Amino acid sequence: MVKAINGLSLNPPPHSNLTEGILDIGKIIEKQRPERPVVIVVAVSGGQSGGASSNEVLNQLRQSGAMMSAVTIATNSANSPVGSLADESNREQVIGDGAKQSGGRRVEVAATISVSKGLQQLAGDLSAQYMLQYVLPEGIKLDRRLNVSIKRRGVSLRAPSLIPDR
Repeated sequence: MVKAINGLSLNPPPHSNLTEGILDIGKIIEKQRPERPVVIVVAVSGGQSGGASSNEVLNQLRQSGAMMSAVTIATNSANSPVGSLADESNREQVIGDGAKQSGGRRVEVAATISVSKGLQQLAGDLSAQYMLQYVLPEGIKLDRRLNVSIKRRGVSLRAPSLIPDR
């Protein structure tokens, strides 16, 4: 993993396509149905052109039932051409909303040297998780929205806000 992290470029090629990669991973997870699917994304903020639409990717992520978390490396996107702003917005929506809607977390770091600290934070979250299951009573219609809350002080809750249609 360290070798892969060290290979990250702060100037990704314009054809890099994170959204399509997340879409493909969501399709694979949906077919395989692992017990506790988790997707960890390490990416440089900005730097993508084209790709799958955020709605398509977020829907596929929801259908897979996976929890997505991300460590993103902040860059100065002030030099981005105006035409790439929509693509960047699409990508940022996938990373931000994907983490939020799936019950994951996004950690933004200032430099590649801090990626390991961000990954350690995500590892801490994963190792401290509990799995809750529920069954709808007879006659109750399934709704894709989910609302979980706690009243205990000092405890963080991260839960998906949308559930798969299965």
